[in-house]
Amino acid sequence: MPDAPKGLLSTGVLLGSLREKLLALDPLDPSPEARAAIEEAVQEMAGNLAEAFDIADAQAVDLRTRILAAKAAVKLYCAAVEALEGRLEFRRQIKRDAIRLAGAECVKSALCATTLVPGRTHVEVEDENAIPRAFFVTPAPVLDKKLLAKALADGMGVAGARLVEGEPTIQERWVGGKEGFEREGQRLFEAAFGTNVKENPNV
Repeated sequence: MPDAPKGLLSTGVLLGSLREKLLALDPLDPSPEARAAIEEAVQEMAGNLAEAFDIADAQAVDLRTRILAAKAAVKLYCAAVEALEGRLEFRRQIKRDAIRLAGAECVKSALCATTLVPGRTHVEVEDENAIPRAFFVTPAPVLDKKLLAKALADGMGVAGARLVEGEPTIQERWVGGKEGFEREGQRLFEAAFGTNVKENPNV
């Protein structure tokens, strides 16, 4: 893959010089020579921009597939952590039940001193509808931004708010689509972890 500076980092300089070339030309000059010069400058600008985008998009493909592989790995490890935590909690419950049945206050092993701690008092709601309203809290009002935006768009003046134009964004339609990224992400995952994402029950 070409180095990024050859494409993206130098694109600003390339486009800047091409822009100057365009500004030096007279767009009102009807001569074929002037038209050809303007067209050549525009094509040169488009070509350099496309070359820079080729590099950026190749890097984006690589990064996106690695992100998918990393997410699959994280999911796998989270499932493993959850299973280990479940096994640990199961052993804690066994110790709790054993010390309670034995009527002991503290049991010491070579590695740990285990003490039975009384449970905290808490409220168990049996029928929420039967509880008096005095024990309920009214939630704070929430601003409905969609309703506010519609009112402002309709020309209504609302103190404390105004409509602002957001930053432009881009839309990308990748060759191969999402499925292509997922296939490549799975290939990277298998190469790194030696397991198939879809066949592994923990992913």
